[in-house]
Amino acid sequence: MKMTPCMLEVFLHYYVSPAPHERFSAPAVQESICFFLNNGLFEHRDSNIYGVTEKGKAWIDAVLATPLPIAKWIVEKEAPHD
Repeated sequence: MKMTPCMLEVFLHYYVSPAPHERFSAPAVQESICFFLNNGLFEHRDSNIYGVTEKGKAWIDAVLATPLPIAKWIVEKEAPHD
């Protein structure tokens, strides 16, 4: 499954807050929570409350360490011919 912006937002919510997600009942949020639970990145702590596991912390550390992409500009040695 490819990560979506919604999934990342749900993960970050529970990474920084123990409170239930504000859109907890939304299908996309429920699917994201299930994905993270099934893959060992979340653990269930209480009703509608989830916590990030050590595996989840390792994953977000890797995401946060990802360098920003850069563009490289080149000058052609010869101008292209029309």
